[in-house]
Amino acid sequence: MISNKGYNDERLLGSRRNERERAESVRMAVSNPEAEIIEEGNDVWMVAATPDLSVRPALEDGADFEEVRSLLVESRGEYSVVQVSADDELTIRAHRGITSAYDIYLTRASNGDVIVTDLFRNALSHLAVDDRTVTKDIIADHLLYRTTPTGSYVTEIDRLGHGETLRWKITSDTLEWSQSETLGASRRSDSRNPVGRLETAMERAISYDDCEDVVTMLSGGVDSTLLHTFLPSETPSTSAAFDAPEFSFEIDYAKEASALLDSDHDFRIFDESSFCTRLEDTIDAIGMPPQQLQSPTIDAAFQNDRYDTYVNGMLCDSLFGMGASLPRKVWWTRPLRYLPREVLQLNTHRRMAGQMLRSPWDPVGMAQQFSQYLPLEYVSEFVGKDIVERRQLSRLCYVRSLVPLVDAAPSFAAHMDWGHWIEFFCENTVNDYRQIAHARGKSMRAPFASTVVAELALSLPSPHRYVDGLQDKHVPKKLLKRRLPSYETDKPKGDGNLPESRYLREGPLVEAQEQYAIPEFVPSSNWADVVERQPGMGWILVSWAIWRDRVLREDDVTEAPSTRAVEVTTGTVA
Repeated sequence: MISNKGYNDERLLGSRRNERERAESVRMAVSNPEAEIIEEGNDVWMVAATPDLSVRPALEDGADFEEVRSLLVESRGEYSVVQVSADDELTIRAHRGITSAYDIYLTRASNGDVIVTDLFRNALSHLAVDDRTVTKDIIADHLLYRTTPTGSYVTEIDRLGHGETLRWKITSDTLEWSQSETLGASRRSDSRNPVGRLETAMERAISYDDCEDVVTMLSGGVDSTLLHTFLPSETPSTSAAFDAPEFSFEIDYAKEASALLDSDHDFRIFDESSFCTRLEDTIDAIGMPPQQLQSPTIDAAFQNDRYDTYVNGMLCDSLFGMGASLPRKVWWTRPLRYLPREVLQLNTHRRMAGQMLRSPWDPVGMAQQFSQYLPLEYVSEFVGKDIVERRQLSRLCYVRSLVPLVDAAPSFAAHMDWGHWIEFFCENTVNDYRQIAHARGKSMRAPFASTVVAELALSLPSPHRYVDGLQDKHVPKKLLKRRLPSYETDKPKGDGNLPESRYLREGPLVEAQEQYAIPEFVPSSNWADVVERQPGMGWILVSWAIWRDRVLREDDVTEAPSTRAVEVTTGTVA
């Protein structure tokens, strides 16, 4: 059965699939240092799961793939699993958990063999330059979104979606995709004791067997500070930053939170003049162009030799509220949309009210633009309006297949619900940051990506899940106040971004514009035109241009140094 994910019309391996030789082996390449590689008889397994869950005893007792998958689902954590069977016919079976950001990439290498890996760079390294195809859909996704939940930056490399199961018989080249897991909740619209229930869910999500070498990625915000309170008191914390003056208050937040937590905080700061070089290094490491300006900062944090396992608070916003107070104000005062457009504030009010008076299924409604990085009209100039609308519809269809949301009415509650779940599943930067961690030989845990936490969020009614009166993200804030009373949960918090505009006009990214040609799909051949006319577009294009020249068109891409690999052929495991 072909999954209805919508992101890739032609699932797996792209248009060149049938032109290659039949596969004689499967290479399992694992970069996550916490993933288990288990050889049992003629089978090789890869299991990535948190909290700590070993399936080895079950395999020793003769468990098959469905039994192992069920064991992982019942854990209600975050998990992905791959089985490569070397019996009479080479077969891959794989499953990605419904909330999992443990990626599983698959491709048929240029020599015909099959590659299954958790790191995009590893898969790309097995494709010759001529076997790497970039489509307009891929370009549109890079311009529109921070990340996508399936597919990749070349059509020949596919990736399992949330809750998706694959069975691939290699010799006969038979593929079966199925949506075997969706997100559910035992009780919907249950607003009883959300703070206590979140505390219970977090305790389960962070019930690690071993906290040695674990460190919190502490930004000083509510999310990372809250999760640190669930770790042992001696757990250290770390953060990294470039010395941009505009970012100094974020540095102060991390220091203040560390003082309140009494954590041993390791702070790393870098000269912003090195940003371009570090960006190139990050792109080389992961083999794809990051859309997040903070990616080199995250990469710098992972290159700290003191720690092996990082705990990150991302996805809390997606589950429990991200800027919902302003839309609520607009919804309450929506009749003001009829007033003349006299000032910018009223203009913004009219625009937001108009978005919420559309269905959340509308491509230009608030829900579908909730986590949009660039205006749709900017991207339409590059790839066409029809492609942009199709990509928006793909995200909606994807989320509809995973979450039991039915309210399509033009209301504040419906837009918040759809918008946040689109953010959770389709703008999940845990995937990208985890790619960086694994490329550096480190592991990253994300408690808010656990199924138990997502199920709790789903059970809370919208909009109360996201906003209480005009207080954003009130559930985790109230829980943090309970666990760390001295923390000021209402203090203003920045967005954590570096000064993109200054970097492009007079800072370290000027160097990149001089060294790398503007991407071919851009109507203008002048970097300055794009930087000035379309704010936000310049950085994304710089990232793409660096990737194109240093990775996409280079034949010398190799697997990450920390990769563990197993070769499987019929009847043998090596």
